[in-house]
Amino acid sequence: MSTISSPKIYEVAAALTRLRVETLSSLSAATDVRTANLSVWLRGREQVISEKRVVAVMHHLGLKGNALRYDQIHKWTATGSIKDLRTVFEFCLSPTQKQQTLILQGTEDGLSSHYILRIPLGEHAAHIILALEPTPTEVPALTSLEFGQVFKCADSFKVWPSKDEELKQAISFYCDDAILKITKSANGPEIMKMIESVSAHQTSTVLHDPCGDDFSKLKIQLSRILDSGVSPEELALKLSTLY
Repeated sequence: MSTISSPKIYEVAAALTRLRVETLSSLSAATDVRTANLSVWLRGREQVISEKRVVAVMHHLGLKGNALRYDQIHKWTATGSIKDLRTVFEFCLSPTQKQQTLILQGTEDGLSSHYILRIPLGEHAAHIILALEPTPTEVPALTSLEFGQVFKCADSFKVWPSKDEELKQAISFYCDDAILKITKSANGPEIMKMIESVSAHQTSTVLHDPCGDDFSKLKIQLSRILDSGVSPEELALKLSTLY
């Protein structure tokens, strides 16, 4: 992994700016760095902004030091190629982290493809919602990254809750469900050795849930219903009429 003083830090910042579909104006407004200075710095003129401002820019873009922040859900879009993904991951991830990354693959709609990436960070994990969009001449493929454990899911991962807390819960449900199913698969023990748990408490909750797989499915289904616009009151009323 690189460090915050690496001469390639501006390349990582430029890659993250594109992945987040940020503009110079939005980046400037969020970090209080002049647009002109950002433009020059992102092209390799490191001296135009101070190290303190570099830290602020990278923090806004989702990095703390040389690691992805775990206190936010990263929302990225790679269009045409995965070059920007490679740049960020080569900067942020160690070989062990690459091996332990869990990749949830959503159903494809014929054009774009959508993923959830869970990257271990010691006692925490960073989560990325990733969309791959084709261009008229290029179709990006995540398989060319050649790392991580891929788990196919039955959902598209195209629509997500707008509220941060609900989004975190939805991501957690999908990852927990995938880990639960992996542990029950034929190669589960071998795969799980390569997927570092978020924490001992959370792993215990996932692997030893007394209600098992059915309870995980219920949590995910309830989340989908609420995300579709049904209020908790309406859902409770409907359930009370059935049972």
